[in-house]
Amino acid sequence: MLTTFQLGQVKASADSFENSNESLIKNQGENQPALNTTVSIPESETRAVTEPNPEEKPAVDQGDKKYPAPALTEKETKSSEEDAKNPSTEASSSDKDSKAETTLNKDSEGEASPGKDSKTDPTLNSVEKKEDPTLAPDKLSNASTNEAETAATPIPKIRRRRAAASNTKVYDDADYGKYVKATDFGLDTTGKVEASEAIKKALSAANEVEGGASVMLSGTVLLKNTLVIDENYANVKGLIGSGPSRNNTKILFNKKQDGEHDPETNLTDNRYESAVLIQNQNNFTVGRLTVEHAYDSSDYTKDNEFYRKGKSYFGRSNGIYVNDSSNVTINDVRAMKFNRAGVFFSSSKATAQEYDSNGRPIRYSSISEKVSNEVKSIGDPDVPIMDGNKVTNSFLHNNRVAGVMFGYQRNFVVDNNILSYNGHVLDGGTGYGAASMAGSYNDGITYTGNYTNYNYRKA
Repeated sequence: MLTTFQLGQVKASADSFENSNESLIKNQGENQPALNTTVSIPESETRAVTEPNPEEKPAVDQGDKKYPAPALTEKETKSSEEDAKNPSTEASSSDKDSKAETTLNKDSEGEASPGKDSKTDPTLNSVEKKEDPTLAPDKLSNASTNEAETAATPIPKIRRRRAAASNTKVYDDADYGKYVKATDFGLDTTGKVEASEAIKKALSAANEVEGGASVMLSGTVLLKNTLVIDENYANVKGLIGSGPSRNNTKILFNKKQDGEHDPETNLTDNRYESAVLIQNQNNFTVGRLTVEHAYDSSDYTKDNEFYRKGKSYFGRSNGIYVNDSSNVTINDVRAMKFNRAGVFFSSSKATAQEYDSNGRPIRYSSISEKVSNEVKSIGDPDVPIMDGNKVTNSFLHNNRVAGVMFGYQRNFVVDNNILSYNGHVLDGGTGYGAASMAGSYNDGITYTGNYTNYNYRKA
C-alpha cells in the first residue's frame, strides 16, 4: 500500500501555467476557494486522502511569485500546445541573459608565465647587451649570477578549472546561473536523432567549468536509453530547459521497459528504465523543462507500456529518478505518461538485496526490510537516508502510479505543484498525486500548497 496525501488547491498565477493536451486534462470548473495548507508528516506512515471537488478550480494569485495552475479553456489549451510545438517562436529568457558570453581559452588569464627566453625576445636581448659602465666588475659578476639562478628556477603555473575545450562558451541564466548549451555540442532539437552523446559532451564540458555549470537543453530531445548524471559529473549543477516556459524544451523518452516491477517487495531496481537518472549527486537542479514517455496511447483498452489489465503496479519507468542524492531540487518541471511516477526519489543502497548461491534474493536481507522489521533504525550509521530533496512549482500528471513517489527521505518537501489525472480510468488500484513507497522509511515530509484533482486511486 502507498501513503497518500492529496491536498487542496494552491493559489496560482495564470501567466505561469502551460495548459495540457486536451486528451489528457479536462477543463476545470469554476469558483474554488484558495487553500494553502501545511502538513508535516512524522516517520510513522499516515493515511489521509482529501479529494477536491471535480468541479473546482484554483484561485489566481497576482503576486510576484509565479505558480502553476490547472487547465482553463479549450482555446488556451490549444494555444499552449502550439507554443510547445514551436519553441523557436518564443524568445528565450536565458538567451537574453546571455548577452555576455565567456570563452575559456587553453591558457587562463590568471596563469603566470615562465621567464622569457633571451634568445627569442629581441627586447630582452637589447637590454642584456647594454652594459652599465658605472657598475664595478664584481657587481657585474653578481648580477650575472643572479640572472642565471632566476632563469634556472621555473615559475610554477597557477592551475585553475576551466572548460575542457578551448572553444567552450559559458553563458549566464538569471534563474540558474552559469550554463553551457548542449546545442554547442551537436544536440539535435527536432526529436529525430538520439541525443545522448551530445548531452554527455555538454555534461563533460560543464563539469570542467570553474565553480560548476548547468547544461541547457532546447527543442525536442530524443532519448532511447537512460541519461545518467552521476558522480562522474560532480561539478555539474543542473539540467535546465531553454525557456521561457517549461513547454519549450521536451525530453521525449522512447524505450520499452524490460520485465515488470515487483509490487510485493518494492525492491525492484528501476533506475535504468527511467528517462533521467540523477545519482550520487548533491546540490543539483532540474528545471524549466518537460519529460514525456513516447508510448502509444491511441487505445487505452489494450495492454501497452502504460496499461496492463489487472496489473496496477507493473510499471518500471519514471520521468526523473533521483537516487542516493541529497539537496536535489525538481523545479518548474512537467512530467507525464510514465508508467510508474513522474518524479521518483529512492535509495538503491537501502533496497539492495543479498543473493543465495542459486542467484535468488534472500528475504529480509535489504536494509529497507531490516528497518521495517525493526532490526535496524533510522539514525544507524549504515542506514542510508537522503536529505533536503524537494519538488516545487511543477505539473506532474497522467502518470500510471503517482505524480511524485518517494522513499528513504528526510526533510522532504512537496510544494506548490499540480498533481492530477495520475492513474488510469480503467484501474482504480493506483493513481496518486503524491505518495510514499510502501515498505520504505522516511523522516519528516512536508506538503504545502499543492493542487490535486482527478487522481484515479480508489480507497
